[in-house]
Amino acid sequence: MFPRALLTLVGIIAFGLWAGIAYAAAGILVAALATYYAGRTMKYQTVQRIAGEKLEPVRKVLRNHGVMAIFALNLVPAPPFAVQGAIAGACRVPAWDYLWGSLLGMAPGLLTWTVFGGQVVRALRDPSEISWWVVAAAIALFSVCTWYVQRWFAQHSVA
Repeated sequence: MFPRALLTLVGIIAFGLWAGIAYAAAGILVAALATYYAGRTMKYQTVQRIAGEKLEPVRKVLRNHGVMAIFALNLVPAPPFAVQGAIAGACRVPAWDYLWGSLLGMAPGLLTWTVFGGQVVRALRDPSEISWWVVAAAIALFSVCTWYVQRWFAQHSVA
């Protein structure tokens, strides 16, 4: 229901830096595995109806690149998170590949929101403590990583 970034940010503000990161990561992985195993129980044709015409190129990339494909799908805005898990499950991506790809895929966003959340907590304590350079660097790093992965995925889904 809520964006992962927002839940991560709220978790960091509510529970502190390390516990917030741990809770956010655990929640994301549990949700990822739940949708993955839901996809494992579905017929491929059902997932094809849900995912649409773009499923076949995604399926090919998933089969050929496993962990890296899941990592890329986590950074590319489509398909939605729940549909992505169902697709991976229906395409019979190995569970470990899906888990590792999901973990790697959430790392850039989790790191960005952790830095941003830490700065928000500092700003709530004392607004003069916020470091705008740190916030800008985290956002820039996340943007570059997302751009690179989108390029990689576009190149491999066409081939």
